Amino acid sequence: MALLPAVNEKATREAVREFFDSEWPRIVNMADMGYVDLKSVEISDMPSARSFGNANDERFTNHTDAVYYYDAVVHAIKVMTQPHRHFMWLRYVRHLEWLQH
Repeated sequence: MALLPAVNEKATREAVREFFDSEWPRIVNMADMGYVDLKSVEISDMPSARSFGNANDERFTNHTDAVYYYDAVVHAIKVMTQPHRHFMWLRYVRHLEWLQH
């Protein structure tokens, strides 16, 4: 009996590829400082529907979470072995495409 179950390498590769294709671009965008630009309160004498919650607080929370996940993924890439680390760094941290230097 093994301490940990066997890893399905094919499923793991597919899950990692899916993460970097769909989730990673969103995390990178949310970790950018431009994401948390504050929206100032608009004072108007026109009636409007009341909004509930604080959009600025939500943006700060999302930004903080995204920065945490970004740093965790970058750290994971930094501890990979070569040549995988170099490829992952150029492709997903530096955002280079094939044939770019």
